[in-house]
Amino acid sequence: MKATTNTFLLSCAALAAICLTVFGPRKPAALMTVPGACWEDPAPAPDPGPTACPADMVLVEGEFCETVRHACLSGRGRKENANHPVPPGSNPYFCQKWQKGGAKCLGKIRTMRYCMDRFEWPNKAGVVPQVMVTWGEAKVACMSVGKRLCGDDEWTLACEGDGRLPVPYGWERNKSVCNIDQLWRDPKWSIMADRGSPAAAAEMARLDGRIPSGSKPGCVSTYGVFDLAGNADEWTVNSAHPKDVHGQKIGPRLFKGGHWVGGARNACRPVTEGHSRDPNFFGYAEGFRCCGDADPTVASASEPEPTSCQ
Repeated sequence: MKATTNTFLLSCAALAAICLTVFGPRKPAALMTVPGACWEDPAPAPDPGPTACPADMVLVEGEFCETVRHACLSGRGRKENANHPVPPGSNPYFCQKWQKGGAKCLGKIRTMRYCMDRFEWPNKAGVVPQVMVTWGEAKVACMSVGKRLCGDDEWTLACEGDGRLPVPYGWERNKSVCNIDQLWRDPKWSIMADRGSPAAAAEMARLDGRIPSGSKPGCVSTYGVFDLAGNADEWTVNSAHPKDVHGQKIGPRLFKGGHWVGGARNACRPVTEGHSRDPNFFGYAEGFRCCGDADPTVASASEPEPTSCQ
């Protein structure tokens, strides 16, 4: 039986060789049309050539409006617990849902073009963002890799896109889309003050609600920047807010985006300047990301040419 089997296998191999010699290898047609579908030979990926931004960054190019008004449909004040309908024209501290397409530019418009990290520092997919850093330390970290800390106007444009969205993914806050609205735990600041101590590490572990960068695939802006709303609050350079709502001068440090902890607004326009008045402040939910200048000699990416399958 063993000899017969081997003979059969050799016969099959010989037959295959004869078929290849006579007919040649079978090749698919260049284009096969099937009702409701299209199939083509895979083409090699074109060489993208020079790009305006490094591979770990995205190009942000658009018009930034210095003052934008959104029509809030459901919101609440700082001390209220439930969302409720709001009077037309009001602007509650927390807004849950906005009128779709209702953004109005009420200020000057500036054209901006720059690069931004896809993820929060250390800008690596699948890695939790770094926190417990001061504004100055964040600036040094960005400079160490040839970048700079983002301006708050750069952060806002990357978040809201050309449509001036109130949140990077649309017109309504959604805790299933981004890492937001987690249970707040009272931090023990006296323990956290000594960042390098085992006690501080244990307290950080108790408070920590970070998730790996990019693990919420829907939490991405139209430019392709992830986790702008929630996960870690982000240090920025104050570029667009000389004074607060009370007319008081604001310093160079601002937080943007909010963190994972319940009570944050987690929207594109709001800024937090309270903690940032202290140049030595660091927090268990505060991190950063970096920006950089786009190469002015490289044009923006164009739309791909349509194919027969489109």
